[in-house]
Amino acid sequence: MSQSSDLACEFYDALNDGKLGLAFQPVVHSRHPHRVLYYEGLLRSLAEPFPCNPIALLERLGRIRLLDASVVSNVVRLLDRNPALTLGCNISALSAVLDPGWEALGGLFEDRPELAGRLVIEITESARFGSHADALAFFQRFSHLGCKVAVDDLGAGCFTLDFVAEARPGIIKIDRSYLVEAREGGSALRRLEQVVETCRAISPVVVLEGIETPADHQLACAVNVEWLQGFLFGMPRVDHPDIPGNGSLKF
Repeated sequence: MSQSSDLACEFYDALNDGKLGLAFQPVVHSRHPHRVLYYEGLLRSLAEPFPCNPIALLERLGRIRLLDASVVSNVVRLLDRNPALTLGCNISALSAVLDPGWEALGGLFEDRPELAGRLVIEITESARFGSHADALAFFQRFSHLGCKVAVDDLGAGCFTLDFVAEARPGIIKIDRSYLVEAREGGSALRRLEQVVETCRAISPVVVLEGIETPADHQLACAVNVEWLQGFLFGMPRVDHPDIPGNGSLKF
């Protein structure tokens, strides 16, 4: 067995042993930061840090789907326990395929539409979709069920604007790299303005990531982004007081 395979097994052992959890961070309104759109759950180790990026490792080995299924299942359980919450979680683009597991979840949402309406599925850009047609079918299926399907970290990875325009996600999250460059002003600021304008023409909800300082907040308001996420508004927390019942991930 290769070292990479050994690490993947260690990761899933940690998941099975309850050593992984979700740290939640709010997505807030730019003008009224007390208004929370939803909380995103970010994967965290509850024990010692993993020696490499586990997501990239599992994507490279084609073993990411089990993790994504576990994360989504845990978030759905939290939604079931907390009917006032809207929660989001990340899945790999490699997992955005309508397999039996997703179809079973779709069946649950057909029976429980109030759950679907409070789930945000964020698809990350760290890997390419296995199939353009399969990816579109995934977006369409879960959007039709009432979920908000989001494109995460736009500009940092594999998604093209042509695909995003075709998929029509419920939420587009703009990668923080645009903000970092825009802090210098000039053409980088104009570029961020153009990206925001393009995203607003595609999706009803646009989020700018990476807001760390009051100056970042002011810049985001200046380019007319309605929703923001970043350390300025709250660090990701496993023990978030607004997320009762959160703890270690369960298979």
